[in-house]
Amino acid sequence: MNRDVNFDFDQFPELGKIYDKYYNLYLKAVKYSMKDGTKNSEKMEKAIEEAQQYGYSVLAPIIYNIFSKIKPQLYRRIKGPGYYNWDDVFGKPFAELDDSEKQNLIHLLSGDFLYQLPGKYYIS
Repeated sequence: MNRDVNFDFDQFPELGKIYDKYYNLYLKAVKYSMKDGTKNSEKMEKAIEEAQQYGYSVLAPIIYNIFSKIKPQLYRRIKGPGYYNWDDVFGKPFAELDDSEKQNLIHLLSGDFLYQLPGKYYIS
């Protein structure tokens, strides 16, 4: 599967399968964004909602469940760069995380947004 992230899914194959579905939903939204017309705009918005819902309700909980057990140190890239303990960032039950925090979990896979996992979780 062609993915847009450098995360090493070989370490967590079950996560790779879930991410692939999320990524395909995202690509569906991108496809509609490249077409003109109100109908395509509505389809794009629906596709974005679908991808976001899947990301927050399926992908983010899996990422949380994997890494909340490992508790890796996270690097914050912007807005106060530095190293943070997992619990300082995601140290509450998943059900209490807001959408922004869930989005941050998903973006851990790319390694180039607000927080980054240790290098051993990415393909060089």
